[in-house]
Amino acid sequence: MARVFQSFVRIVRHSILTALALVLPLVAQDQPTAIWYGFVRDSAGAPIAGARVRLMGVATAESTTATDGSFKLSALPRSQYKLTVEAAGRTVSYAGMIDLQPAAPAVIVTLSDRGELTLTALSGQTATGGHVTSDSVFSQADLRS
Repeated sequence: MARVFQSFVRIVRHSILTALALVLPLVAQDQPTAIWYGFVRDSAGAPIAGARVRLMGVATAESTTATDGSFKLSALPRSQYKLTVEAAGRTVSYAGMIDLQPAAPAVIVTLSDRGELTLTALSGQTATGGHVTSDSVFSQADLRS
């Protein structure tokens, strides 16, 4: 009886080790990350160069806008983030949370004269290289792609 029990324990131990060897590489794979990009504009639609765009949540990423107002934040884990934009000596926070997904659309971040941020999705590009925006302004639910 003792030999049968020892044999059973060896089989179970071998099975567990085999299962771990097969499962650990799957667990070790990187979780999907998101790239969030777009343009920062003033209320008249002019680009804001040199603005700092920052997302803070489970990770923090920051980018400074180029002369055309473009920014890109890379390798962020899927999660909810708080958006802040620093421009012209003031820091403005977006009122809602951004639920960032790997296939997040490009956005136009509009900074109003009153210090409010509005986000609008880019739905495509024109043949001349300009950007066509969607008709809708983001709400908190719209940011979940």
